[in-house]
Amino acid sequence: MWNTIWAPLSGRIYNIGSFFGDGSEINEDEYLEIKKAYAENVTTFPYQQGDIIFVDNMLVAHGRNPYKGDRVIATAIIDPVHDSGY
Repeated sequence: MWNTIWAPLSGRIYNIGSFFGDGSEINEDEYLEIKKAYAENVTTFPYQQGDIIFVDNMLVAHGRNPYKGDRVIATAIIDPVHDSGY
């Protein structure tokens, strides 16, 4: 199946199925189209000591590239604030 992966070290199979907001499954072709769109729209930038980044999880997808060395990540989840003029 296209939406499962095997983890050789543990010998386990994991379902990585993805679903639309209505609960219907994203098929392989749709998944590949979404994956391509992500790849075509990646923005990267180097972090420097002391940098702070704010991410709105409702507006963007985010991740990280492999790195070496130590780092500190602090996170916070806040209630959204709505501006009636927004």
